[in-house]
Amino acid sequence: MSCYNRVQIQSTLVESIGHSPSEVMMNRRIRTTLPSLSKNNETRMYDAKKVQEKHKASQQKNEFYYNRRYSPSSLPILKKGDRDQIRTEKDARGKQAIVVGAAKTPRSYDIQTKNGVVRRNRKHLQRVLRDEREKRQEIKDEA
Repeated sequence: MSCYNRVQIQSTLVESIGHSPSEVMMNRRIRTTLPSLSKNNETRMYDAKKVQEKHKASQQKNEFYYNRRYSPSSLPILKKGDRDQIRTEKDARGKQAIVVGAAKTPRSYDIQTKNGVVRRNRKHLQRVLRDEREKRQEIKDEA
């Protein structure tokens, strides 16, 4: 990166604090060939405490939105007898399974599949919403 580019970056206003990095470091605006409005060329002093407060507020705002987007969400607890779909990387549609009970490990369940009872993590189980026809068919099958 050339010196010219560094000067341009150093003189660019940082939105969160309202000053450019060069203003904060040298307590003055540096000369640059970038075109700017005449009001922006005026020398202005900054208050270090206000800059720190603005920076801290900006960080807290960023933290809030980051945590809101990327924090883990808790999945609902499954009960014995719930019908679920097991999804794997190979099988995106999933296979039918019935919850036998909670396993000893956290967030895991023992489930009954066609191949027997297996343990699966909660994130691999998805509740299946059944409509009335399936419920009636299930009652007929049990009778």
